[in-house]
Amino acid sequence: MYQRPSGTTDSPLGFHVHITTSGPDKTNTFVEFTGRAHTSTYGGDITGGQIRGRTITFTIDWYNGKTGLYQGNWFDDGYLRGHTQEQDASHTAEWWTRYNDWTLT
Repeated sequence: MYQRPSGTTDSPLGFHVHITTSGPDKTNTFVEFTGRAHTSTYGGDITGGQIRGRTITFTIDWYNGKTGLYQGNWFDDGYLRGHTQEQDASHTAEWWTRYNDWTLT
């Protein structure tokens, strides 16, 4: 996964994401997930992840004390793309997946 501050052309920050899913829920309308995210220098826990149709939301509680609120969509080209906002701050960023091999089942 990559992200960079919104409205810039800065080099993106790349990080690895590992998730564990549970579900779908009893009504078969969403899947929940948790996991971990990490770069070469720091990491965080993924909490509150949900996939509802083509919408994906999750939180990363970074070990440096910051929290990122992530929202995005699953696109027909196979990529996930969205935006994030740092909790309790105005910092925003764009994010996207490195590969386009994500599929809806």
